[in-house]
Amino acid sequence: MWKIFVIFGLLAGGLALTAQDATQPGTVAPSVQRLPPGTPTNRAVVPKLDSKGKAIYWWRHGFGVGILAADVVAAGINQANGTPPEWQGAAGLGKRLGDTVGSSSIAAGIGFGLSTALHMDPRYYRCTTCGFWGHIGSAAKQSFVYRTDSEKLAPAIPELASIYGAGMISMSWYPSRYEPLSDGVRRANYVMLWRFGFDLVREFAPQKARKFFRLTPNDVYDDQ
Repeated sequence: MWKIFVIFGLLAGGLALTAQDATQPGTVAPSVQRLPPGTPTNRAVVPKLDSKGKAIYWWRHGFGVGILAADVVAAGINQANGTPPEWQGAAGLGKRLGDTVGSSSIAAGIGFGLSTALHMDPRYYRCTTCGFWGHIGSAAKQSFVYRTDSEKLAPAIPELASIYGAGMISMSWYPSRYEPLSDGVRRANYVMLWRFGFDLVREFAPQKARKFFRLTPNDVYDDQ
């Protein structure tokens, strides 16, 4: 239980931070510097996120309507499959809902803490000049590579740590036969596959991806 309080503390602390001078709350005006080669063109016109903006981003990715709906669906699938088999009946469904929502919350807290500490932009940037295979490559690349606030390429530590950290921590409330390392990593691998699939939706059907989070076209806090 203490882990959940830590996550909520991280999120609440981020939301309480004072925003920097910005074009809108939670953002910093785009830099006038020339972007490095290979940078998605839409990054040139989207304001950067300060700590408050990153807190808003990760809050949506932990508690947004689309994420909560996905958690409910995942819990229903686990209920139908009987995973884990020790969780039976209505009480088991409640545990599975708590499991999926709790895992999303933990992932959001880890992602916020690391993207803020490491000065990384967690948003997904759709390739605006790619062909079919280029879109697939963009989705695959952004599963493992972020750009820092200063526009440098870096390993997507916040993304990977949030997924694998949540997978391993979630094993703490599973039956004792489950191992945090082997079973937690296996669960995280499935989440990575789901994320890649959703990134493909971001590439090929960006408006549908935005509706998943109930975002407006000019919203700067999510995928672009």
